[in-house]
Amino acid sequence: MFSSFSTYARVLALQGLCLLLVMIAAAGAIRWYVDASSLLLAKQAYAQLAATDALLDHQPADALSALKAGQIAVVQQPPLATNANQPFLQQLRVDVGAMAGDERRVVLSGGPGAHLWLQGAHHPSRWVGLPVTGFRDRAARVITAIVASASLTALLIAALIARLLVRPLVQLAAQAESLVDGSHNALKLDGAPPEVRALASAIASAAKRTTQAQRERETLLAGISHDLRTPLTRLRLALEMDDHRHPDSRESMVADLVEMESVIENCLAFVRDGREEQPSTLDLAALVRELVAQQTAAWSIDAAGDCLLRARPIGLRRAIRNLLINAEQHGNAPFGLRLFVQDGQLRLQVLDSGPGVTPDQLARLTEPFYRADTARTSTGTGLGLSIARRALELDGATLTFSNRSAGGLQVDVGFPHHALS
Repeated sequence: MFSSFSTYARVLALQGLCLLLVMIAAAGAIRWYVDASSLLLAKQAYAQLAATDALLDHQPADALSALKAGQIAVVQQPPLATNANQPFLQQLRVDVGAMAGDERRVVLSGGPGAHLWLQGAHHPSRWVGLPVTGFRDRAARVITAIVASASLTALLIAALIARLLVRPLVQLAAQAESLVDGSHNALKLDGAPPEVRALASAIASAAKRTTQAQRERETLLAGISHDLRTPLTRLRLALEMDDHRHPDSRESMVADLVEMESVIENCLAFVRDGREEQPSTLDLAALVRELVAQQTAAWSIDAAGDCLLRARPIGLRRAIRNLLINAEQHGNAPFGLRLFVQDGQLRLQVLDSGPGVTPDQLARLTEPFYRADTARTSTGTGLGLSIARRALELDGATLTFSNRSAGGLQVDVGFPHHALS
């Protein structure tokens, strides 16, 4: 469940928990110090104050030298009590008051010259004061040491947390090469936050697309060299034999040039996949009627009403034209085109009545330069369906093929919900 939290949420939660635990530990340590040391210091302070008070009662001369050496103060009027903010000093006053038998005999005065005062046992008007600077400084040093230890502990815990959070990134960096190579199935990112898993998925997807594009371009170059070799050979032979003056030879040479132009045009269309074209709103029903009217064969159209969607007009036009040409070149009449909305999704179907293809060839029809077996003729460059697939995928549409039960091939184009205008 923790793996579903983002890195920010993890850092916030762990650092907050760490800070809370450190604060609790520091507060407990300070409280322990106050409880453990205040009683001992209170005994020392009471003994010193009581001894000074007794000495003043019996030996005033000796008491004066003791006062000078111990920096103990004596006043003849009640000192002004101050509520000190230090819990340690407050606890010290309470403990000394308990030892004196009456808490009212002990007063804590604040300010720069803070003292702990004890009322004289036999002279109530006399107050003997002991500076609390030493006690306060000792407590400050101990508390500072506790806070410093707590801060160091917090830093160590934060470093451990950072290491735990960075570990998935280290694992990802170590396995990045395998992601690029396409072996991302072996990737192990157990407990990684969603950002790291999304990054790994994006790297794997980008590597897959890059590998696929590289293979397509290699296939493209191989296909160009293959498809251009035959017409170039025929043109060279015709020129060498000086047949270009014969009308039939000139017609064949023109046909070869047209074929070469078609190959080059389709290859350029495949490479320039139309990503730079901006989507716009168009009427798909009007577009298919226009394209069907340009075809040589007779088509039946079933398209009710307007079908508005957002797509790249040039790419979509080329894709649908290629599907129509493919049906006419490799299928038989009658041809049909259906345009309808199903479950909120706009769907386009192109139907022919040809022999169809074998099931194992359906998934390969959109591969560059792939041609089915002799059941479907091998005319054309073999790029028409590949160009159609890439153009439709840019608009988020899907392209699938299936054999019709009555015979022929059925092409299904499904446009996403967000494409509907």
